[in-house]
Amino acid sequence: MPETTVTPLAAAVAELAQAVGGEATPMAGVPGAFEIAVPPSRCRMVNVEALQERFKDHGLFVFESGEPAADGPQRIAAMPTRDRFAAVAAICAGDPRRGIQPRIVVACLKRIEARQPFILLAVTASEIRGRFLGTITDPRALAEEVLKLCPGLGPAPALADDLRRNRRLALSWS
Repeated sequence: MPETTVTPLAAAVAELAQAVGGEATPMAGVPGAFEIAVPPSRCRMVNVEALQERFKDHGLFVFESGEPAADGPQRIAAMPTRDRFAAVAAICAGDPRRGIQPRIVVACLKRIEARQPFILLAVTASEIRGRFLGTITDPRALAEEVLKLCPGLGPAPALADDLRRNRRLALSWS
């Protein structure tokens, strides 16, 4: 019987699936990416930031790929890339009705990153979530940049206050 060779990527995805407690399946429409349904009994135990740190040396970007739930992530995804913006480009639809294409979302996120570093935690077709690192240095300017992508999150003063208090990046399109 021939010996089966397991690639380092396949081994890392299997290790991630075991850590999450689910089975990895190919992510529809995203070549090379995998999704793992998190069993309800494990949602509270899944820490996306810790998984990102654990698997980055394996060349995987790990993120939440499902709708948020109060008790933790319901779906985890992994893409074979060290470029988190590649996940945004591949998955996020933006808001085509307003002319906000994925490439525009990526460009804006890179401008935000240059001003205020953040961890990208979740990417879906209609939502991006993350956490800003450190104190928000200019909440008003940051709010204005975010509102370029998601005008419905305004008004700017309220969004600036929320960014300052919570340090959350939360973009969504209907």
